[in-house]
Amino acid sequence: MKIISIGTDRKLFEENSVVRQRQIEYGKFFDEMHIVVFTTRVMNYESRIKLSENVFVYSTNFRNKLFYLTDTLKISKKIIGNSKDFVVSTQDPFETGLVGALLKLFFDLPLHVQVHTDLMHKYFWQSSVLNKMRFLMAEFVLKYADRVRVVSQRVKKSISSFSKNIDVLPIKTEISQGETLGQISKVSPLEKPFPFTLLMICRLEKEKNIETVFNAI
Repeated sequence: MKIISIGTDRKLFEENSVVRQRQIEYGKFFDEMHIVVFTTRVMNYESRIKLSENVFVYSTNFRNKLFYLTDTLKISKKIIGNSKDFVVSTQDPFETGLVGALLKLFFDLPLHVQVHTDLMHKYFWQSSVLNKMRFLMAEFVLKYADRVRVVSQRVKKSISSFSKNIDVLPIKTEISQGETLGQISKVSPLEKPFPFTLLMICRLEKEKNIETVFNAI
């Protein structure tokens, strides 16, 4: 099986990044893995790099963001060629998902879409005009997806009207004794000023409902 993945993670261009190493490991499960990353010309990334024998990363190098759709489709078309062995996977049901849905329609390929946020929540789609547009994109994309991966049962229930082919696969990070997660390290209970630690890691967005954490404290 060959994978063409559409995403935005530019850490793939950093030689020793965890993201790059993770994709190399994923590549061992497939015949080929091609990852197309949204970038603009001013970022000056290489157009194509080889991570391993069968894992490749491509930068779109948009002239500006208005061309993200056409430029990504052109690159993807060259990768796919006349092959029918590809599965399209997208990082989200929004901009990357729209590219994936068009690739499915143009090339008759299976589409796998990941959803990492509760796009049905009012704090998401009411927060900006862009998110309202993304909500409409998601509604279109998810109806064409062959499989949808979500991170929680709550998100699955939230988008169940858009798709019935949903798999729940939470993000899991294992940390052994002495290891660190970002800048947060394990410390002795004697060093803690409080009887317990409440840790929340997220984007500073209203949809994350951070005020609930403060209320809980």
